[in-house]
Amino acid sequence: MAFGIESFKSMEIPVPEDENIWLVPRTLFWTGEWKDAILVFTHKGIHFRVRKDKMIMVDRSGGAMDHSLLENTFLAYNRMKSYQQGSLLWKNSMIIEMVDGLSLRFGFHKDMETVKRILWDNVRPDMPRDLQPYDYSSHHPENGPHRMIPVGR
Repeated sequence: MAFGIESFKSMEIPVPEDENIWLVPRTLFWTGEWKDAILVFTHKGIHFRVRKDKMIMVDRSGGAMDHSLLENTFLAYNRMKSYQQGSLLWKNSMIIEMVDGLSLRFGFHKDMETVKRILWDNVRPDMPRDLQPYDYSSHHPENGPHRMIPVGR
């Protein structure tokens, strides 16, 4: 099932019931152009999903990763290397870099200060990083107890 522009506002994303939700900002995802996306910030990391009718190529260190992001994808805070505010075509963008070289850019319609505070609190250089190999598509909260969270307004 593909989501069109008109149905994007009713998109939902599964989040495990044992995670405390901090923020569900209205978001876009950059892949050469901005795509609709949902982010859910919890105390463990960031769950995100993009429109299901869009295929996405994400650059990684050591090559490109063909990643449709059809399933829920999870960015754990302890696997984040750094973040920075971006300036490419969007004044409120944030680039998140993972320890394995994966780099993702998200644009925020609002809540930018809250996003920066959450990342500052959880991705400081002095915090321990999980350096083990990680399969981003292996995290499927829909396989366990979860709740559906609607897109931020």
